[in-house]
Amino acid sequence: MNIRKFCTIGLSIVLAAGMLLTGCGKKTAQIAPFSDATWETVESDLATLETGEEKETYPSMYYGQTHTYAKSYLDYDGTVKYMFDDKGRLMGLAWTAVAKSEAQYQEIYKKLKDKLTKEYGESTDRSGVTNAGDVWYTDEGDIILIGSSTDKLKVVQCGYLNPLVSGEDNTSYIRSSETEETSEAQ
Repeated sequence: MNIRKFCTIGLSIVLAAGMLLTGCGKKTAQIAPFSDATWETVESDLATLETGEEKETYPSMYYGQTHTYAKSYLDYDGTVKYMFDDKGRLMGLAWTAVAKSEAQYQEIYKKLKDKLTKEYGESTDRSGVTNAGDVWYTDEGDIILIGSSTDKLKVVQCGYLNPLVSGEDNTSYIRSSETEETSEAQ
């Protein structure tokens, strides 16, 4: 009887240590400040994450579906989109705002960049003449802040990518136009 009790206690300690070391049993952290989603979020979770009506659904670049909802963030109206793969796993999450003026465009971009810089440090800057771009490479997945300002449209988007699809050379999940043409022809 004492041996059984000893083995049970020993096994419990080993299992608890294993769970602690592997993160098993640990709640996954929220991905982005504009959503309560985690990388464990599945499509059926969207009904509890977003209280507003779904705006539209369309094919995701990760072979699943993209779902969009109206979402205010940092006092600006915008849209949040959840991008899933063909297995129903969340691969990307992004918030997009269309600015009404150049000044508002600059203000939104600066607020987002300042917030991200404060949390993750300096970015890899990929800015162009009329386009702005910053990337943060993190262990939790890449964060991409982009903006484009033209005479007709001024838009800012902040996206968070699942670690499975992060990194400059990880394009195996991304749907290309060539793949779409090939699959449509079949």
